[in-house]
Amino acid sequence: MIIGGIIASTVGAGEGQTDYNGDIIKGTTNDNLIRTGLIVAGVGVAAELVSIPFFVKAHADKKEAREMRIHINSNSYAVPMSGYKSVSTPQLGVGLSIAL
Repeated sequence: MIIGGIIASTVGAGEGQTDYNGDIIKGTTNDNLIRTGLIVAGVGVAAELVSIPFFVKAHADKKEAREMRIHINSNSYAVPMSGYKSVSTPQLGVGLSIAL
């Protein structure tokens, strides 16, 4: 986003719809392209700064994830049917254990 915003602003500034003072005319395509590029670049910088704590947390979680264990088993459970009878049916069980 940062690079795209800078490119858009540069293209907008390079095409030049200027007045007699050399200032870009407000409301023209160039003006809109420059403003949009700066906004996109600003959002990119903000997104990058906000993502830093998530990156650090992901590294810590990666260490914990190595210690996770998944258990898969098959058990029979009694499923109640209408009336007083029940049917025993096999069910797949999945468990996840995390060392704390």
